[in-house]
Amino acid sequence: MLGPAKDNSLGLPAGRITVANSAGAINIDRPGYVTEIAGDNNGVPPTAPIQASPAQMQAVELSLFEQASAEIAKELNVDVEALNLQQGIDSDNDGELDTFMVNEVLAATLASLTESGQSTQDRGVLTATVLSLFGERLLEMNNEEIQDFFEGVNLGSGVRDIFAEGAEYLGTTNFEDLRTAGLTGSASYIGNNVVLNGDCGGAESCGTYNVTSTWNFTAETVATNLSGTFSVDNFAGGLIEGSINMAGDVLSWADVTGGATIKYEDFHEDAATAFLPTRYTYRVGSTNGANDNGIASVERDYGFSAITSQTGLSGETLMVISSTSLSNVQFGDTPSTPGNFAQHNLTLQILRDTGNGVEFGPSANGLIFGMERQ
Repeated sequence: MLGPAKDNSLGLPAGRITVANSAGAINIDRPGYVTEIAGDNNGVPPTAPIQASPAQMQAVELSLFEQASAEIAKELNVDVEALNLQQGIDSDNDGELDTFMVNEVLAATLASLTESGQSTQDRGVLTATVLSLFGERLLEMNNEEIQDFFEGVNLGSGVRDIFAEGAEYLGTTNFEDLRTAGLTGSASYIGNNVVLNGDCGGAESCGTYNVTSTWNFTAETVATNLSGTFSVDNFAGGLIEGSINMAGDVLSWADVTGGATIKYEDFHEDAATAFLPTRYTYRVGSTNGANDNGIASVERDYGFSAITSQTGLSGETLMVISSTSLSNVQFGDTPSTPGNFAQHNLTLQILRDTGNGVEFGPSANGLIFGMERQ
């Protein structure tokens, strides 16, 4: 409901809905409250609002889920009963959905869209996937929240495998998981034509990129190949354009015990003149998971991004972040292998020093969830 809240000075009227029949009307201005309304011929006004029971809330959520499923089926041009969307199950009662059912229609659609490492932003497929993986959380969002949630999200063939076989999410991967499992050899995760979305002069997209992340479990290294182009607004309303190029950069995760994450950061500290990064760092490991103490961080004097042109005033910093991380997923009845599910994120962020701290400005983002494993 729209309306005043803490620190809200927009002057909006109190958020509420009005329920009425010929015998009277009632206002509901509190979330989670319901009223009962009889037909117009009964001469009985709507009842005073009372807090909805869990069963009533579940019925409303189910109804909204069914409505959303019908809209998605129409967008995908399939029968809603054949689509048969199902929310995941919280099997360990931790408040997060972690077990997901086979969906042959969704798996087949994703297979056609993610062949050979391709990524997709197909809105119907994205919405169906999010409804299945996150359930009613999506239905509780307003339009702006939904737009922010989907911005820059791309799906890869790893998501196809979830719906083709059914899956259980087992949590983020730590480097110790990889060592304990005694993995040898290597695995490559790829994502092609990953779309960036965000603040870029009103354009539909802010660029695209390709990424390959090769994890060598024997040598305990990760090699990253990254290429693409980008654009992002600056504070003055101009546009900064650039390119991404990382050719097989190799990092070691020997002796690192944090979450299985590889992160690169470029800082163009004055986007007006710094066509090459003035500071470049990488980090191996993250604070994900139980082990968070082995983060390695090193600075280098070269980077993986370059500014090729810009318009408007400048003086701000452009930060470019590339991050790959692994998770543990059990597909079907097959015992899981640690680190068998990967995602990559590329973020462009404009910053400036106001004298009283750092101000975050325009940004663009691309994420591929479920990179293809080779």
